[in-house]
Amino acid sequence: MRMLLMTAVASLAAGALGYLAAAVWTVLLTRFGRGDAFLRRLLPLGGLLAGALVLMAPAFLLHEPARADERPGVVASALAALGLLLLGATVARAVRALRATRRLVAEWSRDAQEIALPGQPAPAFGIAHPFPVVAVVGVWRPRLFIARPVLQALTPDELQAVLAHEACHLRARDNVKRWLMACAPSIGFRPLAARLEREWEEAMEIEADRGAGGALELASALVKTARLAPAGSDLRIPAAAFHGGGSIARRIDRLVRGPRPDRAAHPALWIGVAAVAVAALASLPVLWPVLHRVGEAVLHLP
Repeated sequence: MRMLLMTAVASLAAGALGYLAAAVWTVLLTRFGRGDAFLRRLLPLGGLLAGALVLMAPAFLLHEPARADERPGVVASALAALGLLLLGATVARAVRALRATRRLVAEWSRDAQEIALPGQPAPAFGIAHPFPVVAVVGVWRPRLFIARPVLQALTPDELQAVLAHEACHLRARDNVKRWLMACAPSIGFRPLAARLEREWEEAMEIEADRGAGGALELASALVKTARLAPAGSDLRIPAAAFHGGGSIARRIDRLVRGPRPDRAAHPALWIGVAAVAVAALASLPVLWPVLHRVGEAVLHLP
């Protein structure tokens, strides 16, 4: 029992240290404008889980004596408390996002009418809503909800462009990605986390606009749906849903002018990242005894 307690304390402490280190790395990457916004947003959560579950937990389960008789010091206990807080926040955020999504689906489904649209990317439903909703909702079984005024206002070509746009979001698993970001704690860097989420959402809108085809039809559909929105209204939906946001004017300008050329991604960068990841995983059995000794040193701090 004592061994399991020490393993838990050491793992939670390592998770907290991993989270803090990854949060600092996220700040540095953002300052220099490097890395995908989605990956930067999830980096602290990755540090938390890697430190606790991949590095320290196996190290102590494999190398901690079964009859160890020791107590953690103040430093390790404080770090473990922070790690427990971060893990608890992750679980709470995940459950809250899923519940909110379930409530939204139930609310919109009350008077929804299933509709068949050519090229629809998911089961589609027309709903009575004061806002011109076109949203994909759900993590595991996404559904497409479209306000009836939107269906009435758009021409067949415009509606086809909108459906192609939503299909791009579904192929990219944007609902799942948004839910994962909602799960990731943002303790200590909440303004930066919100900025990264906005940056990611705008980037995903750009990608979906590019992949939709029919740029002029999509631009026309954006203008029509924007005019349907009540003055001063806004739509807030749960994390496991994706609704086109951002600046309508900027999106229309990009669609009309055409996409700007992308900066080519350097394949050597991704090859290097993959090589480092494979080398790290392969070296874990060698690292675990070392990590156990490091964890023991931290546990014995005052």
